[in-house]
Parts: sequence; structure tokens; C-alpha cells
Amino acid sequence: MKYGKITCDEAESIVFEQGYSMKKPSEIIASLSIRDGKIIEVKVGEKALNLSEIEVDL
Repeated sequence: MKYGKITCDEAESIVFEQGYSMKKPSEIIASLSIRDGKIIEVKVGEKALNLSEIEVDL
């Protein structure tokens, strides 16, 4: 990779954790496709925990 921060193997599955200080943890999952040392595709998804539920009548 260009800046040497992660390897090509590590780029296949990157997990960003967030929301712990707000007691609403979630994970953002990214996957990079690399060809000839260049990023050609980025996929991003999310995992979240449902800590509360509300019901709204319309």
C-alpha cells in the first residue's frame, strides 16, 4: 500500500469500532480491493447493537 500503514491482506477486512463512550457501540466494516498496489474498490457495511426500542404511532 502507498503509505505502508496496512498490508494488502489487512485491507481485506478492516473494522472500525465506535460509540462506546455513548453506550451505543457499533462496528463499521470496510473491505478494500487492491490491484497493482492501488485501491480499485471499497465496500463498507455496519454492525450495530439494538440497546433500546421505541414504538411510534402515526
